[in-house]
Amino acid sequence: MILCVPLQARTNSEALSLLRQIRPHADVVEIRIDGMKRPDLSRLLAEQPESLLITNRRHQEGGRFKGDEQERVRLLQEAVTLGAGYVDVEAATDLAFLQEVKGCIERHKPPGAAGRDPKKQTRLILSWHDFEGTPSTQSLRRRFRSMAAVGADLIKIVTFARQPEDNLRILELIPYARNRGQAIIAFCMGPLGRPSRVLSCLFGAAMTFAARNRWAESAPGQLTVDEMRRIWEILVS
Repeated sequence: MILCVPLQARTNSEALSLLRQIRPHADVVEIRIDGMKRPDLSRLLAEQPESLLITNRRHQEGGRFKGDEQERVRLLQEAVTLGAGYVDVEAATDLAFLQEVKGCIERHKPPGAAGRDPKKQTRLILSWHDFEGTPSTQSLRRRFRSMAAVGADLIKIVTFARQPEDNLRILELIPYARNRGQAIIAFCMGPLGRPSRVLSCLFGAAMTFAARNRWAESAPGQLTVDEMRRIWEILVS
Protein backbone atom coordinates (compact mmCIF):
# COMPACT_ATOMS: atom_id res chain seq x y z
CA MET A 1 0.00 0.00 0.00
CA ILE A 2 1.58 3.26 -1.16
CA LEU A 3 0.82 6.35 0.87
CA CYS A 4 1.36 9.69 -0.85
CA VAL A 5 1.61 12.86 1.22
CA PRO A 6 0.97 16.19 -0.56
CA LEU A 7 3.31 19.11 0.02
CA GLN A 8 2.10 22.66 -0.54
CA ALA A 9 4.53 25.56 -0.22
CA ARG A 10 5.01 29.07 -1.57
CA THR A 11 8.80 29.05 -1.90
CA ASN A 12 11.51 26.55 -2.77
CA SER A 13 13.10 26.89 0.66
CA GLU A 14 9.80 26.18 2.38
CA ALA A 15 9.20 23.19 0.10
CA LEU A 16 12.63 21.72 0.83
CA SER A 17 12.12 22.15 4.57
CA LEU A 18 8.73 20.41 4.43
CA LEU A 19 10.13 17.69 2.20
CA ARG A 20 12.71 16.78 4.85
CA GLN A 21 9.93 16.59 7.45
CA ILE A 22 7.54 14.54 5.34
CA ARG A 23 9.87 12.04 3.68
CA PRO A 24 10.31 9.70 6.69
CA HIS A 25 6.54 9.27 6.92
CA ALA A 26 5.60 8.89 3.24
CA ASP A 27 6.18 6.40 0.45
CA VAL A 28 5.70 9.18 -2.11
CA VAL A 29 5.62 12.96 -1.65
CA GLU A 30 3.46 15.01 -4.02
CA ILE A 31 4.93 18.46 -4.59
CA ARG A 32 2.20 20.85 -5.73
CA ILE A 33 4.27 23.28 -7.75
CA ASP A 34 1.13 25.13 -8.93
CA GLY A 35 1.16 26.99 -5.60
CA MET A 36 4.81 28.06 -5.93
CA LYS A 37 5.85 31.37 -7.43
CA ARG A 38 9.07 30.17 -9.09
CA PRO A 39 9.56 26.43 -8.58
CA ASP A 40 13.19 25.37 -8.91
CA LEU A 41 12.77 21.77 -9.94
CA SER A 42 16.50 21.10 -10.06
CA ARG A 43 16.64 21.86 -6.32
CA LEU A 44 13.42 20.10 -5.45
CA LEU A 45 14.38 16.91 -7.27
CA ALA A 46 18.04 16.89 -6.30
CA GLU A 47 17.62 13.95 -3.90
CA GLN A 48 15.57 10.76 -4.32
CA PRO A 49 13.49 12.11 -7.23
CA GLU A 50 12.00 8.64 -7.79
CA SER A 51 9.91 9.09 -4.62
CA LEU A 52 8.42 12.41 -5.78
CA LEU A 53 5.18 13.14 -7.63
CA ILE A 54 5.11 16.50 -9.39
CA THR A 55 1.70 18.08 -9.89
CA ASN A 56 1.05 21.40 -11.60
CA ARG A 57 -2.71 21.59 -11.23
CA ARG A 58 -4.84 23.61 -13.63
CA HIS A 59 -6.98 26.38 -12.14
CA GLN A 60 -10.05 24.75 -13.70
CA GLU A 61 -9.46 21.64 -11.58
CA GLY A 62 -8.82 23.26 -8.23
CA GLY A 63 -5.19 24.20 -8.82
CA ARG A 64 -3.41 27.52 -8.51
CA PHE A 65 -1.25 27.68 -11.61
CA LYS A 66 -1.67 31.09 -13.24
CA GLY A 67 0.48 30.74 -16.35
CA ASP A 68 -0.47 29.45 -19.77
CA GLU A 69 -0.80 25.79 -20.70
CA GLN A 70 2.48 25.68 -22.58
CA GLU A 71 4.41 26.81 -19.51
CA ARG A 72 2.45 24.51 -17.21
CA VAL A 73 3.26 21.48 -19.34
CA ARG A 74 6.88 22.58 -19.83
CA LEU A 75 7.43 22.38 -16.07
CA LEU A 76 6.06 18.84 -16.03
CA GLN A 77 8.44 17.88 -18.84
CA GLU A 78 11.30 19.38 -16.88
CA ALA A 79 10.31 17.18 -13.93
CA VAL A 80 10.53 14.16 -16.23
CA THR A 81 14.03 15.10 -17.41
CA LEU A 82 15.11 15.42 -13.77
CA GLY A 83 13.90 11.92 -12.94
CA ALA A 84 10.66 12.51 -11.03
CA GLY A 85 9.00 9.25 -10.08
CA TYR A 86 5.58 10.49 -11.20
CA VAL A 87 3.99 13.42 -12.99
CA ASP A 88 0.26 14.15 -12.82
CA VAL A 89 -1.46 15.47 -15.95
CA GLU A 90 -5.19 16.22 -16.06
CA ALA A 91 -7.26 14.28 -18.58
CA ALA A 92 -8.70 17.61 -19.81
CA THR A 93 -5.24 18.74 -20.96
CA ASP A 94 -5.06 19.40 -24.68
CA LEU A 95 -4.07 16.16 -26.38
CA ALA A 96 -1.09 17.76 -28.12
CA PHE A 97 0.34 18.90 -24.78
CA LEU A 98 -0.38 15.52 -23.24
CA GLN A 99 1.47 13.79 -26.08
CA GLU A 100 4.44 16.09 -25.45
CA VAL A 101 4.64 14.84 -21.86
CA LYS A 102 4.31 11.22 -22.97
CA GLY A 103 7.00 11.74 -25.59
CA CYS A 104 9.31 13.27 -23.00
CA ILE A 105 8.81 10.25 -20.74
CA GLU A 106 9.56 7.91 -23.64
CA ARG A 107 12.78 9.76 -24.49
CA HIS A 108 13.99 9.57 -20.90
CA LYS A 109 13.43 5.89 -20.29
CA PRO A 110 16.48 4.33 -18.64
CA PRO A 111 18.45 1.78 -20.69
CA GLY A 112 17.95 -1.94 -20.18
CA ALA A 113 14.92 -4.01 -19.25
CA ALA A 114 13.00 -2.32 -22.07
CA GLY A 115 13.18 0.88 -20.04
CA ARG A 116 10.63 -0.36 -17.55
CA ASP A 117 12.55 -0.17 -14.28
CA PRO A 118 9.82 1.18 -11.94
CA LYS A 119 12.41 2.77 -9.68
CA LYS A 120 13.83 4.92 -12.46
CA GLN A 121 11.19 5.60 -15.09
CA THR A 122 8.80 8.49 -14.65
CA ARG A 123 5.24 7.21 -14.48
CA LEU A 124 2.39 9.23 -15.94
CA ILE A 125 -0.72 9.73 -13.81
CA LEU A 126 -3.69 10.81 -15.90
CA SER A 127 -6.17 12.45 -13.52
CA TRP A 128 -9.79 13.57 -13.45
CA HIS A 129 -11.66 15.19 -10.56
CA ASP A 130 -15.36 15.81 -9.98
CA PHE A 131 -15.78 18.38 -7.19
CA GLU A 132 -19.58 18.31 -7.36
CA GLY A 133 -20.45 14.68 -6.74
CA THR A 134 -19.96 11.06 -7.77
CA PRO A 135 -21.38 9.99 -11.16
CA SER A 136 -23.21 6.74 -11.76
CA THR A 137 -21.33 3.47 -12.15
CA GLN A 138 -21.89 3.57 -15.90
CA SER A 139 -20.56 7.12 -16.16
CA LEU A 140 -17.49 6.28 -14.09
CA ARG A 141 -16.75 3.31 -16.29
CA ARG A 142 -17.13 5.39 -19.44
CA ARG A 143 -14.79 7.99 -17.97
CA PHE A 144 -12.28 5.28 -17.09
CA ARG A 145 -12.37 3.75 -20.57
CA SER A 146 -11.84 7.10 -22.29
CA MET A 147 -8.87 7.84 -20.06
CA ALA A 148 -7.39 4.36 -20.43
CA ALA A 149 -7.51 4.76 -24.21
CA VAL A 150 -5.09 7.70 -23.96
CA GLY A 151 -2.44 5.49 -22.38
CA ALA A 152 -1.03 6.18 -18.93
CA ASP A 153 0.73 4.24 -16.22
CA LEU A 154 -1.93 5.15 -13.67
CA ILE A 155 -5.47 6.48 -14.04
CA LYS A 156 -6.62 8.73 -11.17
CA ILE A 157 -10.36 9.29 -10.77
CA VAL A 158 -11.45 11.28 -7.72
CA THR A 159 -15.02 12.39 -7.02
CA PHE A 160 -16.88 14.12 -4.19
CA ALA A 161 -19.04 12.00 -1.88
CA ARG A 162 -22.53 13.43 -1.33
CA GLN A 163 -23.85 10.29 0.32
CA PRO A 164 -22.21 7.23 1.93
CA GLU A 165 -22.99 4.91 -0.98
CA ASP A 166 -20.80 7.04 -3.25
CA ASN A 167 -17.84 5.30 -1.60
CA LEU A 168 -19.05 1.96 -2.93
CA ARG A 169 -19.40 3.23 -6.50
CA ILE A 170 -15.86 4.61 -6.60
CA LEU A 171 -14.37 1.53 -4.94
CA GLU A 172 -16.10 -0.74 -7.49
CA LEU A 173 -14.10 1.04 -10.17
CA ILE A 174 -10.83 -0.37 -8.80
CA PRO A 175 -11.39 -4.07 -9.61
CA TYR A 176 -13.02 -2.99 -12.88
CA ALA A 177 -9.74 -1.29 -13.87
CA ARG A 178 -7.46 -4.00 -12.55
CA ASN A 179 -9.36 -6.67 -14.47
CA ARG A 180 -8.46 -4.70 -17.59
CA GLY A 181 -4.79 -4.48 -16.68
CA GLN A 182 -4.86 -0.81 -15.72
CA ALA A 183 -3.39 0.52 -12.48
CA ILE A 184 -5.73 3.02 -10.86
CA ILE A 185 -6.08 5.53 -8.03
CA ALA A 186 -9.71 6.05 -7.06
CA PHE A 187 -11.44 7.49 -3.99
CA CYS A 188 -13.93 10.14 -2.90
CA MET A 189 -13.23 13.56 -1.45
CA GLY A 190 -15.24 15.19 1.32
CA PRO A 191 -16.04 14.09 4.89
CA LEU A 192 -18.34 11.31 3.65
CA GLY A 193 -15.59 10.06 1.33
CA ARG A 194 -13.12 9.13 4.06
CA PRO A 195 -13.97 5.40 4.00
CA SER A 196 -12.93 5.18 0.34
CA ARG A 197 -9.59 6.86 1.10
CA VAL A 198 -8.87 4.18 3.68
CA LEU A 199 -10.19 1.22 1.72
CA SER A 200 -9.01 2.03 -1.80
CA CYS A 201 -5.58 0.40 -1.42
CA LEU A 202 -7.17 -2.63 0.22
CA PHE A 203 -9.31 -2.92 -2.92
CA GLY A 204 -6.16 -2.81 -5.04
CA ALA A 205 -5.61 0.87 -5.82
CA ALA A 206 -2.04 1.82 -6.59
CA MET A 207 -1.88 4.68 -4.12
CA THR A 208 -3.88 6.84 -1.73
CA PHE A 209 -3.28 10.25 -0.19
CA ALA A 210 -3.02 11.54 3.38
CA ALA A 211 -2.07 14.90 4.91
CA ARG A 212 1.04 15.31 7.04
CA ASN A 213 -1.17 16.77 9.79
CA ARG A 214 -4.76 17.96 10.17
CA TRP A 215 -3.87 21.54 9.16
CA ALA A 216 -2.22 20.55 5.90
CA GLU A 217 -4.94 18.80 3.89
CA SER A 218 -4.76 19.51 0.16
CA ALA A 219 -8.29 18.26 -0.50
CA PRO A 220 -11.42 17.97 1.65
CA GLY A 221 -11.72 14.81 3.71
CA GLN A 222 -8.06 13.83 3.86
CA LEU A 223 -7.01 11.86 6.90
CA THR A 224 -3.58 12.39 8.41
CA VAL A 225 -0.70 9.99 7.82
CA ASP A 226 -0.91 8.77 11.42
CA GLU A 227 -4.66 8.19 11.20
CA MET A 228 -4.35 6.30 7.93
CA ARG A 229 -1.57 4.03 9.12
CA ARG A 230 -3.35 3.28 12.44
CA ILE A 231 -6.55 2.31 10.62
CA TRP A 232 -4.66 0.15 8.11
CA GLU A 233 -2.89 -1.62 10.96
CA ILE A 234 -6.21 -2.43 12.59
CA LEU A 235 -7.82 -3.59 9.36
CA VAL A 236 -5.02 -5.92 8.26
CA SER A 237 -4.01 -7.29 11.68
